[in-house]
Amino acid sequence: MSRYRFSYLTLRGKHHPLIPIKLYYEDSAVRTYALVDSGSTLSVFRAEIADSLELKLEDGEKVALQSANAPLMVYAHRLRAEVERILRASSRFHERPLNELQHPRQRRIL
Repeated sequence: MSRYRFSYLTLRGKHHPLIPIKLYYEDSAVRTYALVDSGSTLSVFRAEIADSLELKLEDGEKVALQSANAPLMVYAHRLRAEVERILRASSRFHERPLNELQHPRQRRIL
C-alpha cells in the first residue's frame, strides 16, 4: 500500500487536503482542485467542470449518492485525471491559502 502526504489548504476558513489535478474528456482538459478522500470510490465535481470539458452531464449514468448532509443525484462519467503537483508536505500540519497557488481553481486548457 502506498502512502502519500498532502498539504492542507485553506478554503473559506476551513482546512482541506486539496490537490491540483488536470481532468481530460475527449479533446478537452481543465485544471482544478480535488479533495483527497481516501474512503471514496468516486469523485464529484461541480457542473462548471463539465461545461469546461464540453461534457453533457445528462449523458452520464444517473447515480444517487448520500452525502453527510443530504441525498445527492449525480451523473457519472469516466474521465482521465492527472495529479499535477503535490505541495511539499512536512510531518506537521501545513496550512496554505488556496489563493496562493499558481493556477486558478478551474481553467480550460485545450
